[in-house]
Amino acid sequence: MYGKKGDLTKLEALAKKYERNIDAQKFLARIYQKYDEPQKAAILFEIAADRALNKHDKLKLYGNATVSFMKSGQRQDADKAIKKMMAFISEVENGEVEIIPILCELAEIKNDQDLYFGLAERSLQINPDNTDFRFSLAYNLNP
Repeated sequence: MYGKKGDLTKLEALAKKYERNIDAQKFLARIYQKYDEPQKAAILFEIAADRALNKHDKLKLYGNATVSFMKSGQRQDADKAIKKMMAFISEVENGEVEIIPILCELAEIKNDQDLYFGLAERSLQINPDNTDFRFSLAYNLNP
């Protein structure tokens, strides 16, 4: 893994040994995400989010959990994670800006182009310099 000749079982053992360590859970979740194990990733992201003290980190972790739950077809768990995320969004500086990419990814998973375009346009209203959304809109709106 990452050129260090590690294996997943060692990382899983470390994450289990240090189950209170948010970074260990996040790292393993990212590995599961990378290797197409979204259900396992979602559970670990949610555990890390539940334990995070920093609200900005908590927001991103719940977002990652939501996306991973959706990718694994667990819509009810995704809905629960997004409700947790939305419960404190107003307490996070630039919280709306932070969740737009998450919501866009969810819209893509659901193949909801109207929602995706609406969110991308909102992102451009907030931050007109966001080239990722600008190019995405231009590419997808021009046949």
